[in-house]
Amino acid sequence: MAKLLALLVSFGKIRLFSFGGGNSMLLMIEDECVKRHHWITTDQYSAMTGISFLFPGLTAFKLAGVVGYQVAGVTGLVVSLLALNMPGLILMMVFYTIINAYKGNHLVAKSLDGMRYAATAMLLSVLWSFAASTGKAYFSMTAVILCLVFCATLTFFDLNAVLGMIGFIALFVALA
Repeated sequence: MAKLLALLVSFGKIRLFSFGGGNSMLLMIEDECVKRHHWITTDQYSAMTGISFLFPGLTAFKLAGVVGYQVAGVTGLVVSLLALNMPGLILMMVFYTIINAYKGNHLVAKSLDGMRYAATAMLLSVLWSFAASTGKAYFSMTAVILCLVFCATLTFFDLNAVLGMIGFIALFVALA
């Protein structure tokens, strides 16, 4: 039971204090599992990380599952994965409940608009780096124009962001 509690606290802490995707958690996982608790060795961690890149899915979640399994079997695997997911799910449910309760509030509506534009800007930065990675100078103007078209369609025509991104990539590849 102590091992399960330690897994719960460690992976919950990793999720609460790391921002970004699964790869942003890798250093914290190494620190908790190798240096602090000595559940695995540095060599085991390196091997697990390398192998995890071969298979689809988020690296941090695969590592949490493998470490949890090694520490406490199938129950450890389940506890580690729940601990890594629960803080984000709980926070998301709390904020969703608050937003739904006050969706008629002018300040909440403006905040949601701001989040939409921030998400659009993040998508644009991904699209820009995709376009810039071609390394061809004449594509930079094409990329700028396509990014502006993408932003305009998201803003004025309420286009689904994922569909817009797929369209952007398809169009950019076709022009390349």
